[in-house]
Amino acid sequence: MGIGDQFQTVVYYEDTGDIREILPNQYIKSRKSLNSLLGLPESRGIKFFYVPGYFPLMKENWKVKLGSNTRAPRLISQDGKDGVLLLSQKEAEYIFQHYKEICMVFEGGLGDYIDQADVVIACKKKYPEKKLLVEMDGSRKAALNLMDGFEMAASGTSATVGHNTKPTIEFSKINKMCGDYGAGGKIGVYSLIAGLDKTAERSKIKIPKNDQANARGIIQENIGKEYKTIIALHTMSGNCNTKGIPPAGVPDMLSSLLEDQDLYFLHIGGAGEETVKHEQIISLQGKLNWPEVFAAISLCDGCVCIDSAILHIAQHLGLPTVSLWGPTDCINILGNDSGVGAVTSTNNCAGCNQYECQQKDCMQHFNKKELNRKLKKLIKE
Repeated sequence: MGIGDQFQTVVYYEDTGDIREILPNQYIKSRKSLNSLLGLPESRGIKFFYVPGYFPLMKENWKVKLGSNTRAPRLISQDGKDGVLLLSQKEAEYIFQHYKEICMVFEGGLGDYIDQADVVIACKKKYPEKKLLVEMDGSRKAALNLMDGFEMAASGTSATVGHNTKPTIEFSKINKMCGDYGAGGKIGVYSLIAGLDKTAERSKIKIPKNDQANARGIIQENIGKEYKTIIALHTMSGNCNTKGIPPAGVPDMLSSLLEDQDLYFLHIGGAGEETVKHEQIISLQGKLNWPEVFAAISLCDGCVCIDSAILHIAQHLGLPTVSLWGPTDCINILGNDSGVGAVTSTNNCAGCNQYECQQKDCMQHFNKKELNRKLKKLIKE
């Protein structure tokens, strides 16, 4: 059994959450095997779950936060911090201390990749003598190489680095967390998974001059007239889930800014997405690759977007940004980031994290006064 396959079996009392035992690598097949393991004739009222990791745990340092109908029980420290996250941090610290080559496996969409790239850059700064091999979707490499320091930090960026033969840090561990990411937001959790003791800083984006010149030509060609303000706009999630805003409602949502005849929106998105019917909303959907998206956004004066990679790009470029949130809890992603004007759906179910729900209308209901106020502030900035 490799270190990546090991786990701790947490045995606890279901009425109090008090831990009876924490046992390494004990797979329990039945109530009978649990009774035998504990040396009891009967173990009613006692339950168990598994925590990935190979470090032995002292039970007095931990407790169980009991679950509900929608959440499983989880291991937490005595001060309430997520146990899986703390163990991941400890294991990553051990890996960096004892190995010269480390494989870091990316997960998620490009927005997640951007956060993870920041973490890789921070790890290289902390451990300059280490060789970091990054396993990722190679089609995103050109975009990440625009982030200052990533190309130098990532010694390998193949989709098949072969991490099974090397010590590995897998960012997908974030999917095993409780979902309450805290002040650092999502990048804070990725930082802890990589063993960092503080949240990685946001890297600068370096856009080649030729790319900016080409983007400027594309913008001018599509607008076809003089303009004084351009705002990057992104309203549809790549997999068309409930994070997206229906195109028909976009002009009304932006009506307070569309009163300015010299202001235009560049609608970024994927091929096949439905365009918005308004002469000041210019569709670039499906027309740009990722480096061209970076270049086009770098020429904008601000950004209005949903929870997506465009939000992360705008943050890294330092653009004033208004973000719109429905099924995603903005605090979970942004943490205490004061640089984004977040507007959350007025639906009671906002922040549910259910991206395939049947209701599908939370991104149509926002407080119009709050939204207009933040949009006007965006222009002033």
